[in-house]
Amino acid sequence: TLPDEPADTRDTRLAMSMNAAQPEVMDVLPHGRALSAAKTAGELRRAERLRLRREAKVAERSAKAAKAAGTRNATRATHDIALRRLVFVVCLQLGHAIILPSSVRPPSSIKLRSAKPKQYQPTRQEDGHGGAQQHDDHIVATARQDRVLVAQSQIDGLNDQIVTTYRRWAPVVTQWATFGGISAAGAGAMYLGGATWLGGPAIGVKAAKMYLTATASGTAWTLGFTGLFNGGERTVKSMGGTVAPPKVANLVTSTAVKAGLEEVPTAWLIPTDEPNAFAAGSWPGHRVVAVTQGLVDTLTTNELHAVIAHEIGHISHHDCGRAIQTASMVAGLRSTMRVGWQLLEGKSSSKSNQDDEDSSVAVGLLMVGVGSVSYAGSSLLVGREGA
Repeated sequence: TLPDEPADTRDTRLAMSMNAAQPEVMDVLPHGRALSAAKTAGELRRAERLRLRREAKVAERSAKAAKAAGTRNATRATHDIALRRLVFVVCLQLGHAIILPSSVRPPSSIKLRSAKPKQYQPTRQEDGHGGAQQHDDHIVATARQDRVLVAQSQIDGLNDQIVTTYRRWAPVVTQWATFGGISAAGAGAMYLGGATWLGGPAIGVKAAKMYLTATASGTAWTLGFTGLFNGGERTVKSMGGTVAPPKVANLVTSTAVKAGLEEVPTAWLIPTDEPNAFAAGSWPGHRVVAVTQGLVDTLTTNELHAVIAHEIGHISHHDCGRAIQTASMVAGLRSTMRVGWQLLEGKSSSKSNQDDEDSSVAVGLLMVGVGSVSYAGSSLLVGREGA
C-alpha cells in the first residue's frame, strides 16, 4: 500500500489484482478434483475386483465342500447297505446252521476211489491163422496195459492223504469260520444299534470296534495262556496227580502204538474215588492220559483198556487242541458281556460328563445284549467230536 494513495484507488487496485489471480485458481481446482475422482474410481474398481475374487473363492470352497459331503454320504450309504447285506447273510447262515447243524459239519467219511481200468480181453479168431492172431492180440493187450499212468496203489495212497488232511483241518477251518461269522454278526449288530439309537454311524463304528476288540483280546489271551502255561502235565499236577502204576502205563503205551501216535502220552493217576478219565495237552511231548483211582478200582482190565483207548482216540483226532480253541472262542465272546457290565457299573467322577456317562451306559447295554446273543450262539462252535 502506497502512503499517499487514496482509498478508492487502493480498492480498485486490489480488485483488479484479485480478478487477475482468479483464472489461476479456477485452473488449479478443477484439475485436483479430477485427480481425486480418478484415484477414487481406481480404488473402487480394485476393491470390486477383490470382492469378486473373494466371492469366487468362497463359491469354489462351497462347491468342493458340497461335493465332498455328497461323496461321503454316497460312500456311507454304500457301506451301510453292504454291511446290512452281510449281517443278513450271516444271520441267515447261522439260522440255517441252527436248524440243520449237519450242513456246517463235515461228512463222516470221504473216500475217493478210481475205477479199475478194464483189461483188454482178446477175442479168439477161429480161422486158419488162430495162433498168430492170439499172439498179436496178446501183444496189443500188453501194450495197452503198460500205458497206465498212475497205479492203483498210488491213487489209494493219495486218497488216504486227502482223507487224513481233511479230517485233520476241516473241523478247525469250520470252527474258525463259524467263530468269524458270529463275530461279524455281533459287530454288525453293534454298528446298526449305535447308528440307529446312539447318535449316528460314527458311534456305531466305535461300538463295533469295541465289540471286535473285546472278542479278539479275550480269545487271544485265553488261547495263549491255556496253550503255553496250562499244558497237560500242569493240569494233572494241579489236581494232585502222580505217575500211573505199570498196569495203567502199559495199557496207555500199547494203545498209543497201535493207534499210530508219533509220541506216546504219559500216564497219570489222580488220587480220587470218583471214576473218571481224561486226555489233555495239544502239543507233542506234553500230552497225557489220566485216570482216577476210583476208575482203576471199579473196572476190569479190559474195561479200563477200552476207556484208555477212548482217550487215545481223542489225542489221535486232535480233540484236545480243538477243545482249547473252543474254550478260547467262547471266552472271547463272553468277554464282550464283561466289558458291557463294566461300562454299566462305571460312574463318571464329575457331573459335567453327564453326556459321556449316558453314552457309556447305552454302549454298555448294547454290549451286554449283543454279547449275550453271541455267547448263546457259541454252541455252534462245538465240533462233531465231543470231549
